[in-house]
Formats: sequence, C-alpha cells, structure tokens
Amino acid sequence: MNNNKVPDLIIKLLIVGNSSVGKSCILSRYCSDIFNDTFMTTIGIDFNIKRIKVNNKNIKLQLWDTAGQERFKSITVGYFRGSQGALVVYDVSDRKSFENVINWIKDLKEHGNKSMDLFLIANKIDLDRVVSTEEGKNLAKNYNIPYFECSAKSGDNIDNIFENISIIISQKIIKISDSNKTIVLQKEHTEKKVNKISKCCNI
Repeated sequence: MNNNKVPDLIIKLLIVGNSSVGKSCILSRYCSDIFNDTFMTTIGIDFNIKRIKVNNKNIKLQLWDTAGQERFKSITVGYFRGSQGALVVYDVSDRKSFENVINWIKDLKEHGNKSMDLFLIANKIDLDRVVSTEEGKNLAKNYNIPYFECSAKSGDNIDNIFENISIIISQKIIKISDSNKTIVLQKEHTEKKVNKISKCCNI
C-alpha cells in the first residue's frame, strides 16, 4: 500500500492490559511480523502506525501501546480519550491478568469516549492455559464485546484480529458520518423551504 496516499479514515486504537501479557509483542508481530520474547517493558506509552485497506477504504491505524504497571496509570489514562477502540489483552497462562480485565474495562469506560469500542483479546494461546476459551467468551459476553484469541509468538490470528476490528470501527464511523450528512441535508432543505415561504409571503 502506498504510504504517501491520504487515508480515507484514521483510526486510533489503544492496547491495554497487565504488564507482560504480550501487548508490545502483538503490535510488533502485526506491524513488522517480528516476535521477540525479550521485549523491554513499555514505559508510559509507545506508538505505531499501520496502513491497511479494508472494504476499498484506505485506513491509517494509530496504535498506542500502553504500560501495564500501576505506576504509569496516570500517564496512560490520558490517552484513552479520543480513541475509537481499545484492545484489552490478557495472558491465557496468567489468571491474574484475566481477573484484572474488569479493572481495565472500568478505567476505559471511566476515562475513554462513551462511543469507544472494546475488544477482549486472549494472548499466548501457544502456552499451557489456566484460563479457558469458555471463560474468555463468557467475560466478553458479560460486557457485550467481541472476543478473539491469538498468539503473538506464532502470529496465529493476529492479522485477522486487526482486520475485524478495523471493519467494525470503520463501518461505525461511516454510518455516523452518513447520518450527520443526512441531518445537514435535511436542515438545508428545511431552511430553503422556510426561505421560499417567507419570500412568497413578502410579495
């Protein structure tokens, strides 16, 4: 894809979750098709860009990788607002990271846009699990959000996750845009009608 082409849509996505669940590895696998299990812990916030084409739309994804440590929370929550979507990641081999998903979702709902779409991501499915697929699906169902599983190490389902998320959010943006255009057109039509009546009455 031509990186100089003006995108039809720009989508800002956050990726949140406990430290060491593989957030940076997921983005590295998606953006560069590279996996490095010795990634340094993200300090504060990191940023990546990925340009894709979905449904004939050129989309520029702004991918914000947030630190999972509590001490960085005051920094990371500042990036929640203005994002169209957030990936809440947990490690299927770490139950604590799964249990803390509810706190991440709470923070996103409290500090993010009300219209932000959330997605639950179960990472490290290449490892021995302590959190089942059924548990993940049930948690996602409780919040009425999509659920995906992946492995940043093998690359399994990584591209599919971001493609699906991009489709969901882009369709929502286009729908809102079309709705706003309809409202504007209706308003213009009403104003023209009122002006026409006013001119008739002044004759």
